[in-house]
Formats: sequence, structure tokens, C-alpha cells
Amino acid sequence: MAHYLAVDWDTTELRLVLAASQRGSIRILKAESEPLEFEDDPDGKTNVNIGLTLKNLIKRHKAPHAPLLLGLNRASVDMMTFRLPRSKPEELPDLVKNQALRDSPGFTETSPLDFIVSPASEGDYLRTIAATISKAQLKQYRGMCQAAGLRAKRIEFRPLALAELYWNSTPADSRPVLLVQCTQSEIDMVVVEETNVAFVRSIKLPESLSDEERTSRIVSEIARTIAVSRQEVEGAALEKVIVYGDADEFQPLLERLTDQEINAVVQNPFQLPCVFAPARAKITGASDNPGHYASLFGMILSEQSKAPVRIDFLHPREKPQPLNIARFVVLFLLLVGIVGFAAYFWNKQQLAQLEERLAGLNTAIEQLTGEYWQQNPKYAQLSQASTWDYQQMVWLDELRDISVRLPDEQDLVIDQISFALARPYCVIDLVARVRDTGVIRQIISNFQSDNHHTVTVANQRPVRGGGGYPVICSIRIAVAKRDYSYYQYFLLPELQKISSTMPDALRNEPAQPTPAVPQAQEPPVEPPPQKKPALPHVFPPEYVPNDVPDEVPEDTPEADTTGDKAQEETLPEGAAPDMEPTPEEGGDA
Repeated sequence: MAHYLAVDWDTTELRLVLAASQRGSIRILKAESEPLEFEDDPDGKTNVNIGLTLKNLIKRHKAPHAPLLLGLNRASVDMMTFRLPRSKPEELPDLVKNQALRDSPGFTETSPLDFIVSPASEGDYLRTIAATISKAQLKQYRGMCQAAGLRAKRIEFRPLALAELYWNSTPADSRPVLLVQCTQSEIDMVVVEETNVAFVRSIKLPESLSDEERTSRIVSEIARTIAVSRQEVEGAALEKVIVYGDADEFQPLLERLTDQEINAVVQNPFQLPCVFAPARAKITGASDNPGHYASLFGMILSEQSKAPVRIDFLHPREKPQPLNIARFVVLFLLLVGIVGFAAYFWNKQQLAQLEERLAGLNTAIEQLTGEYWQQNPKYAQLSQASTWDYQQMVWLDELRDISVRLPDEQDLVIDQISFALARPYCVIDLVARVRDTGVIRQIISNFQSDNHHTVTVANQRPVRGGGGYPVICSIRIAVAKRDYSYYQYFLLPELQKISSTMPDALRNEPAQPTPAVPQAQEPPVEPPPQKKPALPHVFPPEYVPNDVPDEVPEDTPEADTTGDKAQEETLPEGAAPDMEPTPEEGGDA
């Protein structure tokens, strides 16, 4: 609910209305008046100090600071009426200003000028009502408001506010109506036709008039205004007059108007449907001269109107300014700068937060690294023990088992041996020289006694200068993981007994239980042979066993011992004969 403070004055008093606007009506909070205060200037003249009067009135009645609506009477403005050619709305401000420069000697291009268009028209002409004040006056009124601690929202022509009060309090009527407001020294008269102001007239009354003379003067001015306004009003003649004030105060006026056959009514502005004045508020203006506040009510009601009819010197009608591209460019660049600075500041804050978080993480990493290096020796020992316990093959036992099955050095010489893990099997590759092909058959036969070895022979060929070993070949032994009892099978009986018996040192330590080891008095019987597992994924096609000939061909060339040094077709020392590990294999052991 918006609150507004409306102020106007005449030659005797200053009036103030504080009201709250609400849905097409106003709620009066204060309606007070204050006699004008005078002060002497350096020249000895006595001037009215409206700013001081307003300040004392606000202080005495404790009026809060609200948007100020300042109403100027007819004596404070220069009002003009023009007949202008019909033109576009955006061209009217320039036409009115040019006409004011011709008709008003006190008007300058810097003076505030505002206007309204009257509904009366004559062919291709529009009737315009304009008003202006000097730039010095506008500055004076602003300073007056500042002296009272207020800031003016509008400085407007007061009589036009009577039309807003009429339109908000009376149903729409197409007949023209004359609105009259009488103060102590002024009479404001406004002719309203439908939703337009057709004619405005103000008269200043001498203060020395008696009540009867005052009433006679008001009646004559109303009659004169009705006569003058007939040429400004189209359609029906003006037959109704509304006087704002107290009925008892204006009873003699009504009787005089009735005698002249003028239809007149008196309306108390505090009792209109659009005005709510609670009795408990003790509003002084509701009982003392209520008609003096009619225009102030209209000024506050016009703030709710979508198309108010008023002349505002703070916001005059002006020709629309052309689009200023440079201004938009500057505003755009300014906006980009603001957004860029905001983004930079936000990113800087985020970066600072991330750096702080990174510093905390680095500190945590350093702490964890220190703890890691403290525990690393123990972890390394546990890792080695775990690797030893869960490895697929015990290579020392396999070497011993293979050495037991291979022929002695008179029949076989191994040039190269390599180991590789190819899950779920392990592979041992040998490059060997043999005395004859019967040794190869013997090797294959020795490894066919269990289901844990598969032997293939490849690249079998004769070699010159073998020194009693004329045949060279590649032997691949695929080994599956076995239980410890299979390794014990080839041990000597005394070794088997030692391997199956728990040491005394471990037997005397009850705090560390040891899994039971079977006490074998005799060498364990080798498990019955099972079906040899197929290992197609271990052995590539080139390792399919070759047929082994019974004897080396006799036409094998022998080394030439005469002449130059004999060329021997032997493998380079340390090189494997055309064998490449399979993808599943690792490197050499």
C-alpha cells in the first residue's frame, strides 16, 4: 500500500494530506492546514516562507516521509490556450513549444512546459491547454521541498486534479459538468466532458469581501464560465455544477444558483465513495473547510490512473529522442565490463578456494607418504611372502624334477633354458644338443608318466661340428601346478622323511598352530594317471611334435679339416633357434 503526501497553498494557508492509495480509492491518514509564515528579506520586504511553513506543519503533525505531490495554483503558473493544426502525437511537443515562444514573453526554451489536448476541435485544428513556469521557480520549489526534508515526485497544476476526483467518484456521464473548488482567496473551475478536460478557469477573490459579496461573486463567475465554455463543449449544453465543500457553508450559493436555473449540488470530498476517512483518526480538515482538500485528493488518485490528465512540470511531455547508438554501445561495454569483472572476481575466489584445498591435499599426501614409508618394510616382507605362497610354480622343485627326468650329460647338452608363465600353465623352453634321435624319444617317454607335463620337440635338425652331439632341437615342457606330494615322489627316502616331519622347533611353540603335515613312512604312491589335459592355448601350431627319425642321415656333411678354417653351421652362442614365445607367455625367467 503506497503512501503519498500532497501539498498546496493559497494566499492565507498551506494544506497537507497524507493518504494511502488502495484499489481506486484513498485512505486519509492526515488532512491538516497551517497559516502561512512570513519573513523579512534584506530589502525590507515581507515574503511568504512556504518551505518553513511546510516544515513546521510536518513536524507538528508528525507526518512521515513519503513521495511528495506539490500542487501549484493558477497564480503560480503561466497558462495558455492554443489552436494547433492536427499532427502526430510525437510532433505536438515541438508545436506547443514553438507557439509558446510566440505567445508568452516570459517563456524560454529551457523553461519547463507541459500541456493537455482539449476534446473541442474546429475542423483541422486542436485546442491545447498548456502551462509553464520559469526555471528559477522550479529550482525554488525544489529547494522549498528540500528545506522541509522532502523530495518532490511531481510539481503539477492543481486545478486539473478536480477532474481526477470527479472521474473516480461519479459514474461515467456523457454530459459536460462544471467542477468548482472555493478556497479562502481563489476559485478553481474545470469543465469536464466525458474523460477529457474542456476548459479551465481560476479567479482570485479579494480578502476584504463579505460573505454575501463573496457568494454573489462566485455565482456571477459560475454563470460567466458556463457561458464561455459553451463554445468549447461539443454536443449537450453544460447544465450541471458540482461545488466541493460543506453543504451548510454553501447553502446560500445553492439558492442563488437555483434562482438562475442552474442545476448545482454540493459534495463533501471526505464523504465521496473513493475517499475513506476514519472518524477515529481525528482529521481536522474533515470538519474545517473540507472543500479546500478536494484537489489534493485528486492529485493522489491520479497516481493510480493509467492515463492521468495532468500538467507535470517535473516530467513534461517532450518529443521522443532518437535512438542513441553510442549510448547503447557505451552501456553495452559497461555491462560487459561489469560482467567480466564479476566473473574475474568469482573465478579468483574459486581459484583461492581450490588452491587452499590443494594445499590441504598436499599436506595430507605428505602425511600419508610418511606413514607409507614407515610401514613399507613390513609391507614388502608381507608382499614377498604372499607372492611366494601364491605363486603358480615352485621353480626349484620343477628344475630338480626335470633334471631327474632328463638324460645325463653324455647324451644331452643344454645350450639355453628359459622360463615363462602362461596361465594356467608354465612353460620351460630348452635348446639342446643330443647324441642321437633316440635320446629325444627317451625324453618324451620320461615326461609321459604323469599328467602334469607335456613335451613337444621342434626345429630338429643336424648340425656340423657338433662334437659328438650332431642333432640340435628345441624342447618345450609345459608344466601344470602340482601338490607337494608329487615333488616328494622323486626324492630320496631320507629326504622324503625329513620333508614330511615337523621340525622340533616348531613343535615346541603351541602359541603358533601349524597345519598338520601327513607323516609318510613310505614314499607316497604316485596318484593314478589321469587323462592328460589338453593345452591348445599353451602350444602354438609350430610346437606340434615332429616325427623323430631313428637315425641321422648318413649323407650329413662333415666338417672340412683341411685348408682354410671350416665353416660350421651352428647357432650363435646364447641365441635361441627360431623360437618365439606365445602371446600368453612372459619373458625369460
